[in-house]
Amino acid sequence: MFLGHQQGKLKQIQAGMIDNLKPVRPLAPSGVFLLALAVVFLAVVAAGPLLLGMNGLGCGSPPRRKSPFFAALPLARFRSLCPWLDR
Repeated sequence: MFLGHQQGKLKQIQAGMIDNLKPVRPLAPSGVFLLALAVVFLAVVAAGPLLLGMNGLGCGSPPRRKSPFFAALPLARFRSLCPWLDR
């Protein structure tokens, strides 16, 4: 008896859902979101030196000044780790 009541309720919910289905607008391709993220990232990176100045590079010893660039070297190999980028 209880199972039959659930089946009837399920059919009622299903009928109500089918009647209310409306098409949705599809999302933009993933490249658009990647481009937007890159633009925001580059804007933040460019705004830092414009607002705060380039005073940080003059501080510290020569090895300390080069360390951010050496830290970025592994990122340069990202393309070789992602074969799907080579089209």
